[in-house]
Amino acid sequence: VGAGRTEFARALIGYDPPIDGEEFINGEKAVVKNIRQMQRKYKLYYLSENRKEEGLFLDHSIKVNISSSILNKIKNRLGMLNFKKEKEVANKFKEKLDIKTPSINQMVNNLSGGNQQKVSIAKGLSVEPDILIIDEPTVGIDIKTKAEIHRLMHNLTKEGKSIICITSDMQEIIQIADRIVVFKAGKIKGELKNTKVYGEMSKRIMKLIMD
Repeated sequence: VGAGRTEFARALIGYDPPIDGEEFINGEKAVVKNIRQMQRKYKLYYLSENRKEEGLFLDHSIKVNISSSILNKIKNRLGMLNFKKEKEVANKFKEKLDIKTPSINQMVNNLSGGNQQKVSIAKGLSVEPDILIIDEPTVGIDIKTKAEIHRLMHNLTKEGKSIICITSDMQEIIQIADRIVVFKAGKIKGELKNTKVYGEMSKRIMKLIMD
């Protein structure tokens, strides 16, 4: 809490203005203007930890939520929504992420926390990002769905996507990360190559935090 991880991520995607520093993506200096520009030019997408207020439209369907990020891609020349494409995209990600629901027309508010998070991730994946920033991906989610989301994140990296996972759960980050960057009071305290040995890594992380 108060480490500055979320603030750092929001600055990366143009949500908040950076205080200092430069951003490089694939060796190229990024000119950060706004969220839309970062999504379209640099294929960077951020999933907020506050999915109920910032990530999802709870009073709308799964279909509407998933397609809301790509309306520019599923409209015809007259600016009208192509309902066939909208349905195809929603069904594609329902299957890919194994969203437990009888229908893509189900209201998101009626889903479990884990399935809401899957819809939030589907929204992000629909824009075809190369880099996905996921803030607290498994907060408030049951153990089974947590494991499913971890597997999904692993599979996405195998597909060539880069994932920046922001979490305060030490066990989670040691389990899934390749590299761990430790923040304290808005500053990077250090970067660690993850051996995935909990006893070793937890001590190294705590040492950086306490120094």
